Amino acid sequence: MNRGADPDAGFSLLEVLVALAVLSLTLGAIYSAYGSGLSSARTASERLDATLFGRSKLEELLVDPAAEAFPLQGIYEETWAWEARIEPLPPLAPSRYDDLVVTYRVIMDVSSIDGRPLAQLEAAFLATSD
Repeated sequence: MNRGADPDAGFSLLEVLVALAVLSLTLGAIYSAYGSGLSSARTASERLDATLFGRSKLEELLVDPAAEAFPLQGIYEETWAWEARIEPLPPLAPSRYDDLVVTYRVIMDVSSIDGRPLAQLEAAFLATSD
């Protein structure tokens, strides 16, 4: 304010412009934080959904791992691509049951349709050898 002006006259143009600049910087920072928070929430939700889907597929496979009809890869509703790998595990220690029981590890990878990895799940199961 000018010293010679009436004290009830209000703010000068410069004071108003500085206040607007501070306000716009503050609102810009809040908007940026809000946008990145929404993006993080969307990514977390997508990963959770992919993990739940992968767990469901893994459970289907573990019900009957020797089923010939169970595919080891696929695409679900044009949203996720998934792939399962089954690998035999070596025995932890020599045992007299090594010729009867084999331990397998199942690895389930779930990715977005454009190839971004979203989840990887693992499980182990025992099977009788043929």
